[in-house]
Amino acid sequence: MIVYAIIERKSGKRADEEYGQNIGAMGLDSLDQYLREDGLTPISEFMREDTSTVEEALKIAQPAEKPALERRLNALQAKSDWHDPQEGLKTVQALIERLPDDAQHQNVAADLKVYQRILQEASHDGDPFRINVATAD
Repeated sequence: MIVYAIIERKSGKRADEEYGQNIGAMGLDSLDQYLREDGLTPISEFMREDTSTVEEALKIAQPAEKPALERRLNALQAKSDWHDPQEGLKTVQALIERLPDDAQHQNVAADLKVYQRILQEASHDGDPFRINVATAD
């Protein structure tokens, strides 16, 4: 199974190339570690999370698990669905600058450069965005 983390623009415009599998494999939360010091928005904050998974888990959860799931669901429902591309661009550019220049991160950097291009276009167009995580076989 391959995990993709791709940018969705509110206008529906899409990138032509395939990208996002390297960031998907590494995980957005893993990239956040490179942004902690500067007060930049973590890249994981731009991710759209599906509330249905948490809602389903809440239905079958044990009583001790329900408070944590309810807090998670409330946080997801309160989170903005679309984001300013300028904020995303600042985060992505900082990640490109700070990501280690080694073989392990080379493909992630390539995905981030695609993110950068998409967010530059979205910023120019005033087109909000979000990051969707999807899987494929």
